[in-house]
Amino acid sequence: MDNLESIIEAMPSEHQKDFTAYLQRLKSKQERKDIDLFRLLAEKQNLPDKEKSIPMYLYGKKPNLVAYHALRKRLMRQLADFILLKSREFDLSATASVSELLALARYLFDRGVEKTAWHMLRKAEKIAIRNDHFDLLNTLYHFQLEKSDSEFADPLESIIEKRNQNKPLCEEEERAVIAQALITKQLSQARQTGAVPDFESVISTILAQYQLTTVISKRPAMLYKLVNIARSVVLVRKDYYAFEPYVIQQYKAATFELRHGYIQLRMLYMIAQTLYRNRKFDESTLYLTQLYALLQDSQKSYWGQFYPKYVMLLAANYMYDTKRDAAIVLLEELLKKQSKLLSVKDQLNAQINLAFYYFQQEEYGKASRLLLTIPHSDQWCQKKMGMEWVLRKNLSELIIQYEFGNIDLVVNKIRSIETTFEALLKRSRNIRMYMQFVKELVEHPETFTDDVFHQKVESAFVFLPVEQEDLQAMHFYAWLKAKWLKRKYYEVLLELVQSS
Repeated sequence: MDNLESIIEAMPSEHQKDFTAYLQRLKSKQERKDIDLFRLLAEKQNLPDKEKSIPMYLYGKKPNLVAYHALRKRLMRQLADFILLKSREFDLSATASVSELLALARYLFDRGVEKTAWHMLRKAEKIAIRNDHFDLLNTLYHFQLEKSDSEFADPLESIIEKRNQNKPLCEEEERAVIAQALITKQLSQARQTGAVPDFESVISTILAQYQLTTVISKRPAMLYKLVNIARSVVLVRKDYYAFEPYVIQQYKAATFELRHGYIQLRMLYMIAQTLYRNRKFDESTLYLTQLYALLQDSQKSYWGQFYPKYVMLLAANYMYDTKRDAAIVLLEELLKKQSKLLSVKDQLNAQINLAFYYFQQEEYGKASRLLLTIPHSDQWCQKKMGMEWVLRKNLSELIIQYEFGNIDLVVNKIRSIETTFEALLKRSRNIRMYMQFVKELVEHPETFTDDVFHQKVESAFVFLPVEQEDLQAMHFYAWLKAKWLKRKYYEVLLELVQSS
């Protein structure tokens, strides 16, 4: 897949529609091949040898390859322009807006329209101050000094004073960038040597070294970057219990203003997700309630990014807190009424989560039909979601077919999983053992109720300590255990989660 195809594939369907409309508005003649090429690539036409077949489709049996490559370059430029326009929709009050106003001011100064140019500079300055863009303010003040001889300029003394006040803030920002790079490097080196890095100690030491200890809590954007670096360590170790008090303490110590809404939303979601991982579902829901309240008062552009994640995490909390019906309603409404908000990843995650909730409710037909509505191949899903997500989907399909009594399909699915995910099975003992016991259940169901066999199964699985074990890793094991106990799967799953 080349760069052009990668960009098109990354675009949500609504952006693809918007881009087609954008191209149509640019049309200067009746036939435009760029729209045809875009549709061919976007709709993933099953064309053999695309380098040959697409030019033939566009130009006939004797394609003009020079014209074709010129067309690809034009489409790439048009995509870049469109994406820039789209990004401005979501960043009108931040870096892009300040840079655009500064560029416009330069243009106006060059043409002698100094009064309007200074108006643009003042507007850019207000936006930069509102968003803590101290580096851009530094550039703005330097440019204002250059143009201070204009009759429309601010007083020179005022510009110099503002520049001098901003300079230390700009230098703090520069020190923070260096500190973040050093923190990332030290934590990364510790992981590579197999050591367990003390992220709190590393962060506090380097912040003190660069005189940033008291600054961080007043700069939410800077704080979020550091907390996110610490979280990257946690993701490797899966030690969410160590991360929980740190992230909550940093959040409570921070000073958030209305202009910091985006950063505050991200921090709230990070805390809620950490509490969920630590099986503190009620506390996680409380932070999600704060997130939702803040989201309602935030920019409309934030809704599409945060609302789907809010719903999915809230549904997961409900599901583990014996509120499965409420969890199902949340995801059903998200997929039916808010589908336009969903990115490809959010759509797929919502579908597989809802399918699992249906399964827990023993509505196997609904679960199966929902998974069948995923309009992409496993290979395509793997590129978007990763190998483990696709394995989870296949394991879900496997146990659904078992519940249907389709043993032949179950046997075929087992073979397919063992072939397709061979490398992943080699790395994970628990997945290997799970597949082995599912085969035992299919081939020798009579032994599955034997007490000796139960002990064999339980001793075969090696779970991580509670602070590191992934909740989703328990789902399939709980299904096996429910089979030998002859109990409802959902009840067994909740007992495992609450007791471990």
